[in-house]
Amino acid sequence: MILPLRDSPRSATWPVVVALLIVINALVFFWELSLGASGQLDAAIEVFGFVPRRFFGWEQAGGAPLDPWRFVPLLTANFLHGGWLHIIGNMWFLGV
Repeated sequence: MILPLRDSPRSATWPVVVALLIVINALVFFWELSLGASGQLDAAIEVFGFVPRRFFGWEQAGGAPLDPWRFVPLLTANFLHGGWLHIIGNMWFLGV
C-alpha cells in the first residue's frame, strides 16, 4: 500500500486555506488533549460535538428554532478528533 504524498498536477499557488485549517485542527486537538480524561473532555464534546438527538429535538426540548447554539455544533464538530491516528489521517488527506 502506497500513501499519497501529493496530488498531480501540483498547484501553482500555496494552499493558504488548507494550511489554516490544518493549524486550527491541530490547536483544537491539543486543547482536547489538555482537558485530559476528566469530565471536562466529555462536557466539551457534549457542547461542541454534533449530537443528532439534541439537534433534531431542539424545539421539543424548549429551544427556539433559529437559536444559534443549535447550529454551532454543525461547525465545531468538524474540528474535533478522536485520537492521534484520526487527526493524522484527516490532516494528511486534507493536505494532499
